[in-house]
Amino acid sequence: GMKPWLVATMLALAEYGAQGYSPELAVENHLTQLARTHGVPVTELESVDGQLALFGRLSDAEQLQFLEEAVELVETGEQAEEVRQIAAAWAGADQAGLDAIAHRIETDTTLSGRFMRDVLLDERNVAMAGKLARLLAQKDNSVAAVGVLHLVGTRSVPKLLQERGITVE
Repeated sequence: GMKPWLVATMLALAEYGAQGYSPELAVENHLTQLARTHGVPVTELESVDGQLALFGRLSDAEQLQFLEEAVELVETGEQAEEVRQIAAAWAGADQAGLDAIAHRIETDTTLSGRFMRDVLLDERNVAMAGKLARLLAQKDNSVAAVGVLHLVGTRSVPKLLQERGITVE
């Protein structure tokens, strides 16, 4: 059968779809198409398979809890509100809004919240920042597209790059 974490992820993504957001229209997809159209090399900072493999770290019991928490977020409308807040803060370059989202992520004590923060964001941020630093060392005019949640908080990709002595604006 389908893994509980996969169902939970599908529920979360469905909230974006319900509010009119389409993965096909994501900024990283647009930039990738532009680059390829103009013959600019594209390097992935991580693979989809690598992202999905992270969920395998959850035990069966944790996966069920992860799913229960996802269902609760959808049922209470909290997931839809979070989607609206993230999209509005991103679209409006609202630093205070992004900081508030980062604070909620950093203080979330649920299993799914801790997994998202510690594994899906912080751990991936370290790997992405390392790969981006290596790319910049080879070619200092590289462009990276990452999800907005990788750009906020105390362990964000920009903060990790700054810790390596790279100027981030």
